[in-house]
Amino acid sequence: MSAEVFRLFGPSTGYGQRRGALVLMRDPRGRLLLHLRDNNPDLSHGGLWSLFGGGVELGETLVEAAVREVQEEIGVAFNPEALTPFAWVVSDGPRRGRLYIFTAEIDVPPATLRLGEGAGFGFFTP
Repeated sequence: MSAEVFRLFGPSTGYGQRRGALVLMRDPRGRLLLHLRDNNPDLSHGGLWSLFGGGVELGETLVEAAVREVQEEIGVAFNPEALTPFAWVVSDGPRRGRLYIFTAEIDVPPATLRLGEGAGFGFFTP
């Protein structure tokens, strides 16, 4: 899947070569699953709520990065076909790059999620 299928959301200038893949997950009740980032000054937006995901590694596709990151962060293994391209934005942190956002449905009981990174997670109504 190429980056061209993502819609631009916001300004499109001032980014470097870095790329990230994020997943906006919604459960059957319509709640969004968000990630509480570690409160670390070295992280972009430390201590704030965000989407699950992270950097795209060398040789990795956007889909592969999104699947890997969600697996690492909460232990959920997505079928790559479950990810739908949504938008891309320019990150506003110190390591500016493009963040590609996928959407996905998640039907997993919260008690079965295993936090592998970050300070927490929660389901929120839009």
